[in-house]
Amino acid sequence: MLTALYEEHAADLRSLEEEWNSPWNRGAGSVSWDEVEQARESLERVVELQRLTSASTSKSSRETPPPEASPHR
Repeated sequence: MLTALYEEHAADLRSLEEEWNSPWNRGAGSVSWDEVEQARESLERVVELQRLTSASTSKSSRETPPPEASPHR
């Protein structure tokens, strides 16, 4: 799910950056640098969530013994 969220935010950021850099990005309805920065910050939050869930998954797999080592067998 986070992969899909990442892809969506990355696509939004690319689109905003392209529009911001385009020569027709002037006047009403134009993309501001603040919008680009907000999109970048949102993408960074998604990346941080991916790191946290990856670290959490990795940590829990180290703490849980493999099924064959379970004392209840």
